[in-house]
Amino acid sequence: ITVMASRGCPFHCNYCSNHVQRSRYPNPGKYVRFRSVGALIDEVEHLAAQHPGADHVRFDDDILTLRRDWFDEFVDEYKKRVPLPFICNSRVDLLDEERIARLAEAGCKTVCMGIESGNEWLRREVLGRKMSDEKILEAFHLCRKYGIGTVSLNMMGLPRETFSMVLDTVKLNARAQPGMSQITVFYPFPHTVLHSMCAEMGMLPSDGHDTIFSHASSLRLPGLSQEQVELVAENFSAMTWLYHRLAEFPGPLSRVAEHAADAFFSGSLVPNGARRKAMEKLRYRIPWEWYMGAKY
Repeated sequence: ITVMASRGCPFHCNYCSNHVQRSRYPNPGKYVRFRSVGALIDEVEHLAAQHPGADHVRFDDDILTLRRDWFDEFVDEYKKRVPLPFICNSRVDLLDEERIARLAEAGCKTVCMGIESGNEWLRREVLGRKMSDEKILEAFHLCRKYGIGTVSLNMMGLPRETFSMVLDTVKLNARAQPGMSQITVFYPFPHTVLHSMCAEMGMLPSDGHDTIFSHASSLRLPGLSQEQVELVAENFSAMTWLYHRLAEFPGPLSRVAEHAADAFFSGSLVPNGARRKAMEKLRYRIPWEWYMGAKY
């Protein structure tokens, strides 16, 4: 069952359409609107009765945990009236231990959170997401502590991004240990801050074609090659698993192993075809539980 408790988002991430939509909304001061908890739970109960085979509820709001008072009332009512577990979206900087404990109390089974980029400078200066690596790691680790699954949302192919920054995204996911990780190749929404940046940098394709459902980028990327984009997009989970395992090596050996992996993925000594073949073999060696999130 998929429902929404709210409309709008108060944040101004440079890649997201929300800051454009808000500028055109007739009353931008009330752009974020939450339904009453009672009306929301009534709808969930009604849909659950109509669909007795449903096994969970998905709240498709940008940030279900945005307003603390509303969220506390929601938890109290949901756990009393709805026997189904639920999935929701949130932000790492709006998930302290108290709110995560309350999510678990209500029956939340999975939280989806954006890491977007593992490079703190790129995340802050280009994406407009002012959150530290430490805060990201804390949110994912606390969810695991309270038995809540996690999905990390990531992007690559961004303006001013280099391949080293892409590897930062892989490595931060390896440290955060999400139950499942997703990566998409970036394409800018028109009228957003990043669309203007891409236009100024001459990155936009002349035909306006995007490749959102493929592993390629249609942007002209000065810091990344198409081979690098496709390599990571196709092997993101496998690369995350690899760096996670390398971090488990004892003492300074883990750092040496990480540098060796960096050289393998980014160095010019290894042909791209050899890298792709090696990653294809690695994908078949990774435990299936890693991809399904059972480990976390």
